[in-house]
Amino acid sequence: MGHYSNPNKFTEWYCHDKKTHAWCGMFVKYVFKKELKSDWLDKCANFAYVPTIVSWAKKMKYWTADWKKAKEGDLVVYNWQPFNPNHYSHVGIVKKVKSSSIVSIEGNTTNGSKSNCVAEKTRSKKYIAGVILLPYKDEVKEKLTELNI
Repeated sequence: MGHYSNPNKFTEWYCHDKKTHAWCGMFVKYVFKKELKSDWLDKCANFAYVPTIVSWAKKMKYWTADWKKAKEGDLVVYNWQPFNPNHYSHVGIVKKVKSSSIVSIEGNTTNGSKSNCVAEKTRSKKYIAGVILLPYKDEVKEKLTELNI
């Protein structure tokens, strides 16, 4: 886990520029493509925009609002405006499901007083919009567990 300025290696890899970007989705895509050597997310037209990620997941039938179905390696989508049920704000990689929260690895988040971080976060169920259940192979799950980004 670490602190990254913005632009950073995730935004430069995804956007091919040195501009500032919201990068939670870019981080997720980077992990899958570069670290896990997986192309599962390639069919999503714009992984930098969380509502597009959700639309893609629904089209692929990977989406569920039942966050308790999440497993390690799935994607979790957060809604910072729980009063607006179709607002999709942030995405991370599920590490663990608890009774009232999800632990995830996220980019473009905070860690104590630091911003622009990759960090492990525990988020309350009230902010979980849903999860993207991906068709994993066991060896990819093992690689995900071994990552230390």
